[in-house]
Amino acid sequence: MTRRQRESGRGPMTRAPRVRDGGTMTIPTPPSVLSVHALGKSFGPTPVLRDVSLEIQAGTATAIMGPSGSGKSTLLHCMSGIVKPDSGAVLLAGQHIQNLGENDRSRLRREAFGFVFQSGQLLPELPAIENVALPLILNGASIRDAKATANTFFAPLGLDGLQDRRPGQMSGGQSQRVAIARALATKPSVLFADEPTGALDAQTSWEVMRLLRESAQQIGSALVVVTHDLEVARWCDRTLVMQAGSLVAQQVAA
Repeated sequence: MTRRQRESGRGPMTRAPRVRDGGTMTIPTPPSVLSVHALGKSFGPTPVLRDVSLEIQAGTATAIMGPSGSGKSTLLHCMSGIVKPDSGAVLLAGQHIQNLGENDRSRLRREAFGFVFQSGQLLPELPAIENVALPLILNGASIRDAKATANTFFAPLGLDGLQDRRPGQMSGGQSQRVAIARALATKPSVLFADEPTGALDAQTSWEVMRLLRESAQQIGSALVVVTHDLEVARWCDRTLVMQAGSLVAQQVAA
């Protein structure tokens, strides 16, 4: 265990096994679950994304950082099918998602993607258990089955006993953990988190990121986190840095 891992409370990262190829030790790259090719997006006359390309491997965690206005949130929205790019391509397991109609993209977001936002965006009128069950119900599960599945996430995320509380009756950290449970409920291929700790104090941020990373690993989801916080980015396998709509740097965790 490294010094940084001891200080942060994190254990060693799980690495792919090394394979000997012609006498050279190499680490196999996991298959890409999401591919972005030459992505471009403008709002009016202002370019926001400029020829952005990247690969998201299955089971990995990627942080996207950059100053305000650098295009990081727009990139996440294009990658997840919320916004259609002006040019380029986004492929989920080989399927072009930028060409899908709104209904198909909505279905894709419900079935293949999970989302955690800064504010949580829970429905205030629903208790926690129903907030978590909602995406399963929208995907066709019965209310009874959806609640049963949703309930399995409460104890692992430290939420047991809060099933019947509404968002206004929970702390910010508790609400964000409910949002994580909701995002995980469909076992998504990719879990997107946009400033997931932006409204939390340092200790709660640490706990939320630990749960987010560990939970994504347990179900095999790739994690993509947009953040301005270096401490959040340290939970990821690599950090991509954006500036003026372009990817300008990449740092891989030691």
